[in-house]
Amino acid sequence: VREAESDPTDKVRAASDEPALREILQKAEAFLAKQKTIHVTSNYQWESGVEGKKEKGTKKIEGWLVRPGEFRLTITPEGAAGPDLLVVGDGKTAYTYLPQQEMFSASPLVGPKAGLERNVIVSQALAGSGLEMTWRPDMARFIIAQAQNILDRGFEKSRDVEGRHFSFSFGDVRVQLWFTEGEEPILKRVKRSTKLPTPAGKDPFELDIISDLAWDFTAPRDETLFKFSRTPAARR
Repeated sequence: VREAESDPTDKVRAASDEPALREILQKAEAFLAKQKTIHVTSNYQWESGVEGKKEKGTKKIEGWLVRPGEFRLTITPEGAAGPDLLVVGDGKTAYTYLPQQEMFSASPLVGPKAGLERNVIVSQALAGSGLEMTWRPDMARFIIAQAQNILDRGFEKSRDVEGRHFSFSFGDVRVQLWFTEGEEPILKRVKRSTKLPTPAGKDPFELDIISDLAWDFTAPRDETLFKFSRTPAARR
């Protein structure tokens, strides 16, 4: 999915489009805050490389959140038999487990937001999935504080997704968000596009990530999801 070239009026529009983005983010944040149980699946597609030499792949990221303090994240690459990253919060302790490396860590639970911020491995793995934003109780403030060149592109269709479409910059990263319509909007698609310079005369290195999110707020609580288990050989 390629974003259209910027219109000359975009800089003028950006100042007036910030309130619209802030409003829809605050509504989405308020809706999520009311949910006692959340199950979200992010179907994550990536493509990277220089023009003519690009690789691509997919992974599935699943998150479960049961208030006040239980959560679980799994990240499973395309074709893998199981997740290559697992994060579990059982209400008292947060565990991060790398099954392939048979390594884990444990720390006092201070909530999903702080857990994601302090864990570099997890925060990097979630970048572009949508969960790095929607799992924050301060989602609106977090995004607005960093977003630049905000554009409200109205109700649009991108591939098989229809929704209220915004675009903005996070530093050198161009971000696009699509939300459902209505008084309780939910984030349904995220796109992140990054271009990095290469030696003079060479095409830039590009990384594009598209994530489609599916939400379930009615799933019954499964206590086994929040019990951490590992192989006997796993080490801290």
